[in-house]
Amino acid sequence: MLIKTRKWSTPLILGSSLVVATTGAMMFFHLGEGLLKLAHEWVGMLFLVAMVFHILNHWVPVKNYFAGKFSLSIIASAFIIAIALTISSTNSPHPIENILIEIEHSSIQEIAALQNKPIEKVATLLSSAGMDVKSHDQTLLQIAQENSAHIFDITDIVFTKK
Repeated sequence: MLIKTRKWSTPLILGSSLVVATTGAMMFFHLGEGLLKLAHEWVGMLFLVAMVFHILNHWVPVKNYFAGKFSLSIIASAFIIAIALTISSTNSPHPIENILIEIEHSSIQEIAALQNKPIEKVATLLSSAGMDVKSHDQTLLQIAQENSAHIFDITDIVFTKK
């Protein structure tokens, strides 16, 4: 079945692949945050749609690629590498994630020491934000749970520049 999308699907694939390649390379080298990832993901979805229409438009040549052992081995290798990277990245947490876990399991006394702030200042910051703090030995996670707050809200309060 031939769908008449050749006029726009090929230029869209070229344009979106350039954006995905550029943003992917920037993310690889940690040169961007936030909106860069968002652009990478959304343009990636646009690339996917364009690719589907491109494949439908060029079905016979695409089908021939899958008939050749060399082409098939390259395609299979790319999938195997992608799956291996995905599995390996989910087995060990990112170093930043390890730091965040340590912070949320630290007491406000430890957080105050980390920031070279008096414990009273950290406790006051939390109390001023409406958080009930029972003890300086409470962890940030315990304070969040007992106050029905998200841990990010608590860390935002205690790591304020004030």
